[in-house]
Amino acid sequence: LLVEELDGFVELRRLLGDTRLSRIDRTRLAARIGRAVAALHTAGFHTPDLSGKHVFVHSVSGEVALLDWQSASSGMGGIPFT
Repeated sequence: LLVEELDGFVELRRLLGDTRLSRIDRTRLAARIGRAVAALHTAGFHTPDLSGKHVFVHSVSGEVALLDWQSASSGMGGIPFT
C-alpha cells in the first residue's frame, strides 16, 4: 500500500481526533491543506473525491500529502490525471 510508504505521516481524520491539537494548530493545518489543494487547482487538476481519508499530514514537518487522485482530471477537456 502507498500509505505504508508515507513514513511519519498521519491520516487527517486521525490527527483531527487528537484533542491536544489546539485551535490555532487546526487553523494552520487547514491553511496548509487549502494551499496544497489550491496549488493543484491552479495547475489545472481537479478531483471529485477529496476527503479526510485522502489527506495525510507529516507528524513533525506538517507537510501535506494528498492521495487517491486516480479519478482526477487535468482540466484539459476532462483528460484523466494518472
